[in-house]
Amino acid sequence: MTIYNGASVEAIDLAQNSASAGSDISACTVTALHDQRKLARAFVKTGFSLIPLIDKKPAIKHWKERKASTPDEAERLWSQSVTGDALYYDIGIVTGEGLIVLDIDNKNGKNGAAALERLELRNSDLPATFSVSTPNDGEHRYFYVPPGVYVPNSVEALGDGLDVRGDGGYVVAPWTRTGDRAYEVRQNLPIAPAPPWLINRLSKPKPAERPVAAPTIDLDLPEAIAAATKWLQRHAELAVEGAGGDATTIRVANRVLDHGVSVDAALELMLDHWNERCSPPWDADELRRKVENAERYRQAPVGVASPELEFDDVSDEVQQKGMPGADPSKERRDGTVADFPSASPADLSDPRAIPKRNWIVGGLLSSTFLTGVIAPGGTGKTNFALALALSIVTGRSEISGFPIKERTKAWYWNQEDDKDELRRRLAATAQLHRVATDDLLLDGRPALFLDSGVDQPLMLVSRGPGGKLVPTPAVDAVIQRIRTNQIGVWIVDPLVEFHEADENNNPEMALVWRTIRRIAVEANCAVMVVAHTRKPLGASAEGHTGDVNSLRGAGAQAGVMRLAVTLSTMTAKEAAALKVPAGQKGRFVKVEGAKHNLTTKDAAPVWFENTGVVIANGEEVGAMRPANFGLLAQARPPLGDRAEALLAAFWSALRRKGPFETTLTTEEWEAEARPIWAGSGSSDSKVRENIRKCRSSLEEKGIITKTKQNQWLANYPEEPEEPEISV
Repeated sequence: MTIYNGASVEAIDLAQNSASAGSDISACTVTALHDQRKLARAFVKTGFSLIPLIDKKPAIKHWKERKASTPDEAERLWSQSVTGDALYYDIGIVTGEGLIVLDIDNKNGKNGAAALERLELRNSDLPATFSVSTPNDGEHRYFYVPPGVYVPNSVEALGDGLDVRGDGGYVVAPWTRTGDRAYEVRQNLPIAPAPPWLINRLSKPKPAERPVAAPTIDLDLPEAIAAATKWLQRHAELAVEGAGGDATTIRVANRVLDHGVSVDAALELMLDHWNERCSPPWDADELRRKVENAERYRQAPVGVASPELEFDDVSDEVQQKGMPGADPSKERRDGTVADFPSASPADLSDPRAIPKRNWIVGGLLSSTFLTGVIAPGGTGKTNFALALALSIVTGRSEISGFPIKERTKAWYWNQEDDKDELRRRLAATAQLHRVATDDLLLDGRPALFLDSGVDQPLMLVSRGPGGKLVPTPAVDAVIQRIRTNQIGVWIVDPLVEFHEADENNNPEMALVWRTIRRIAVEANCAVMVVAHTRKPLGASAEGHTGDVNSLRGAGAQAGVMRLAVTLSTMTAKEAAALKVPAGQKGRFVKVEGAKHNLTTKDAAPVWFENTGVVIANGEEVGAMRPANFGLLAQARPPLGDRAEALLAAFWSALRRKGPFETTLTTEEWEAEARPIWAGSGSSDSKVRENIRKCRSSLEEKGIITKTKQNQWLANYPEEPEEPEISV
């Protein structure tokens, strides 16, 4: 006879007989259902506490408080509340309060049995005890620990494939089936006491009981469940082992609880909509422990993000503290009234003392202000943003066509393209504009930051319980990142991917823009917001050009941004005026001012050309540069065979030098070209003279330019194919 928690577990035999007497417990027959309920009643007679399971997950909420410890409690949990009919739930044995279970895992490349053997060699053999074989060739070994010893759940704390279920955990009971296999009793022995060395390895000081902030709203409302589900599916960061996965899981759990859901509901939602995408997924028991810890140690009550809490009446507190917002009509004790709001006299005494605007890109980007870039799909928004970012971090105005007033750091966050695609486009843009790796440093530190939200979206405004829109904690994190890295320009692309607002709802979209403006002001940076246009009137490509009101969605958006430009492809009329061949007009994009609160309106647009660049991996990738219609109208002058050969040698040497190189020295160019001329049998001095004359001819025709002593730059892009010549 075995004693556990003061009860005899010889009843385990009764449980086994109950489950197998003439029926298959996996079959959903009345007899089987009845036996499952009998099995639960028999288990609690051994002293175990039980919970019902579905697919190894708790079938009830608040299972710790509702666990069955008596036959009557088991009867209730495994019975329909109205009809009293038996319920076919699997059985979970609750651990803790003296019971621990060692889970020996031998699946997915783990070898818990070997790890246990090594552990026993270093200490002593574990005593024989009640044990259960699991469907994946693992084993559950049951031990008891002395009263007052606290053993928490742990994952591989003892070694690879060795997990422990203790306080706050549970294990699947024997005779539970998974597919065509079952948990089977391996050794029907008395539960043995855990040896001292095992207790020393596993026991921890019991956490001090800390009152959890009580929820101030009803939990698990349908709208709260829906909002938490949507957040988990679309916006929650994923836990990755070795990359702060524990902390990530706690953050996600707290955010789910913020929506106004209980621990049990949060666990269920995370298991259903989040856990399987983590690397690796959490065990259900371990994830429960994370969610419970998140609730136990959180500072704010569950449901803190609920809109029901947004407008609590704090006027008394404000009045007592004398804070701005106190009722100005109420007198203070000294007879005066509160200072806010006050009427401030206008001051024209010294206009020279007024701070100037901090322009980073003239007429386009200024610190603490928002700039909108409004464009339909397919115009090259990403290429424009990358060209502008490179122009800002290098201080080179010719890259973007806009005057760079201050060289500063830039952060581009794109939620349409993944990180690899952004790297391809950056490489193409840098190569096109001859930007080298070192050019992306400012004072020796990284100046350009590039992130994708495809795998882990950045959400600035989302919906809480009840559907109300609220700024997310990510807003403060963004402000801190910008401050820490001293970033001068933040680019978000596209706006629609950064919020959950209704685009056509004026108050909601105003909140989105005000939230982004807060980032600009508090981080003291310029923010460029890339947004889509609505469908142009009459399907005309000119329907949105230069019109801030072409921004898709609510009209209130235009009121928050101080500057705006539109991007549009070239029309047939514009192509004719600029003498661009009709077949090439699709390459050109016009950037035109659409809102000028900080500038005088300039009617002259800036034109860009989309072009293909073959990057170092051999792939052609699109990039954007300011258009040169004069160069387009006047094709590259025809060259003789020798000049073509010398120019081909220039490009060959430049590619050999590196993907971001822009110039060649005279020596580098001659070294590449000399073998071509040497084949004619001329002397070395004659070869150098011929190269010099040919190079002078290229310079006279404007094909190349000497940028400084013995350094050369090509004025025309490389021809698609190098000519085949003989010299």
